[in-house]
Amino acid sequence: MLKEVADQNESKETHWWAKKLILLKEKLSAVKERVANLKEPMRTNKLTEKNDALEAMMMALKKETIAMMKALSTRI
Repeated sequence: MLKEVADQNESKETHWWAKKLILLKEKLSAVKERVANLKEPMRTNKLTEKNDALEAMMMALKKETIAMMKALSTRI
């Protein structure tokens, strides 16, 4: 009889830990998803900044090229 009670208590404790473990895994999964969602705009923002910088450099190169072509055409 005492062994049955001890087994039931052990089973309840194991069951409690199993539930706790499942809840913790779900919370961890949710946190990972939130982190991924937070990282995505950061990546997009960095890409946008790099794209803007490249566009500015291209515009500067175009202006330099036009100025150089004008200077060369006036000398010829």
